[in-house]
Amino acid sequence: MKIVTGSQMADIDKHTIEEIGIPGSVLMENAARAFCRTFVEHSSLTPDSEVMILCGSGNNGGDGLCIARILAGWGYKVHPLLVGRVQSLKSDALLNFNILKKTGPEPIIIQEEPDLNIIPSVLSGCEWVVDALFGTGLTRPIVGIGAKVLKLINEGKTRVAAVDIPSGINSDNGQILGDAAEAELTVTFGLPKWGHFLFPGAGYRGKLVVADIGFPVSMLGDESIKGNLTELDFVNRILPRRQLNAHKGSCGNLAVIAGCRHYLGAAVLTGKSALKMGTGYITLFLPNFLEPVVKGLVPEIVSNGLPDMEGGFITTQASSIALRHVNTKDALAIGPGLSIVPTTRDFIIDVLEDVTVPSVVDADGLNALSGLDNFRRNTEIPWVMTPHPGEAARLLNVPNEKVLDDVRGAAEALAEKFKAVIVLKGAHTLIVNPDGKTFVNPTGNPGMAVMGMGDTLTGIIASLLARKIPAFEAAVAGTYIHGLAGDIACSEKGEDGLTPTDLTEKIPEAVKLVKSGSAREKFFTCR
Repeated sequence: MKIVTGSQMADIDKHTIEEIGIPGSVLMENAARAFCRTFVEHSSLTPDSEVMILCGSGNNGGDGLCIARILAGWGYKVHPLLVGRVQSLKSDALLNFNILKKTGPEPIIIQEEPDLNIIPSVLSGCEWVVDALFGTGLTRPIVGIGAKVLKLINEGKTRVAAVDIPSGINSDNGQILGDAAEAELTVTFGLPKWGHFLFPGAGYRGKLVVADIGFPVSMLGDESIKGNLTELDFVNRILPRRQLNAHKGSCGNLAVIAGCRHYLGAAVLTGKSALKMGTGYITLFLPNFLEPVVKGLVPEIVSNGLPDMEGGFITTQASSIALRHVNTKDALAIGPGLSIVPTTRDFIIDVLEDVTVPSVVDADGLNALSGLDNFRRNTEIPWVMTPHPGEAARLLNVPNEKVLDDVRGAAEALAEKFKAVIVLKGAHTLIVNPDGKTFVNPTGNPGMAVMGMGDTLTGIIASLLARKIPAFEAAVAGTYIHGLAGDIACSEKGEDGLTPTDLTEKIPEAVKLVKSGSAREKFFTCR
């Protein structure tokens, strides 16, 4: 499913009306009825239920006026409020205002500050507020009467259902424009918008439902739209299948370079997650000091010690040895727990400049690249970089806040700068290809916010690379499986205390669910 900006959705709307010939009033009616069906199902309204319909003066408000008429016609008691001047209504919104005046209930007009006094009294009798105040075209902070109305709604603690997007959310980047409605349910039309998935706005939308209102299917799937939501069927098509005559050599040969004396666990987690993902043969390269220890921790994985300095840190002298082995493998994972001591940093750079197999770079592999002006590599060799926002900021040499304010822009900038597939980790991880194509991952949960989860993701993606899956597809599918395994573990153990080991043990089950197509029903949520 595609994800769009506000302007992209407006273009689809305009083309549908002007070129296809579906009147805007028909689309508005379709949108209102789709919202009402979903809202009634979700809210469990009774005939005695009262609902406030909060309408602005734009098209989003027109949807709200139409919703008020439909819900009233279905027997519910609705209180439509128009925030703004009637003279500001245009086209289809004005049409629905005039219809509602004739059919009832007549909208209450809120255009001056004294008019606000009616809101608390109406709100006190309502179970729900339908938020149709501002839509996806909002780009400036809400001020004046609109801001005061939103404040009253949020203070009232009445349950909110948003039309298209909660008022106050920038539909392109998820930023809060002054204040925002805190919705329990959002029904959006045609396609989801970026603001539904990018934080902080994503935290305001509640359950997201995407409703079909009659836009041409060809436009909704237009490949010129670079944004995508990762879906189960897409991941299912990517995942490799074992042949009847499979052997360990045909299921991927992966090198993992990870670990130092302080972070041996990172190496173990990376290797074990790759193993659980189905890799046929894994060699873990780590400091000589630690190599005997790891043999007892992961007996299924081959270990190979590399020259290290006293204390268990890989040295620059290990570069040629590592490359001689790594370049005979199918893929490389490098970075987790290696440390940033100067000699190890130089080793990482040497390996990344001369490696000839697809690679996943994480953690200290990324830290080694920060601030480099003369890094060189063969751009024909695909690679995946998996930064969290702090690492992304260092790689771009910008403050953390700049990344957090525009995570999509940051991920795109990294993909362009390094000519790499970028997996910018976080709630709703973004996966960006150098050509700009972007996927948003819907799986995962807050329980995964714990050290070591990134190491397991590195191993999963590297496993897919080792099994000949192209880098971008491996990153998209691997991130989905990682989050789904976390969701399965969370469903059994809860969010608090969830560990990377819990997740790793659920990787085979996550893969099985995707391949059977049953993950959608059992675990998939658009949260």
